[in-house]
Amino acid sequence: MNNSRAALEVFFNPLTARALDAQDEGIGIYDAIDWRPLERDAVRIIVERLTGI
Repeated sequence: MNNSRAALEVFFNPLTARALDAQDEGIGIYDAIDWRPLERDAVRIIVERLTGI
């Protein structure tokens, strides 16, 4: 967790990096147990909303 946050903090402020890290972990968990994993476009939209891009 610390390594991924540190990598994200190169590009984002610490709070956004934490949110993106949590989002990434959550999507991984959901994709492992949900029979309908998120599509790439949905993940892109989520990241855009979290980062304000």
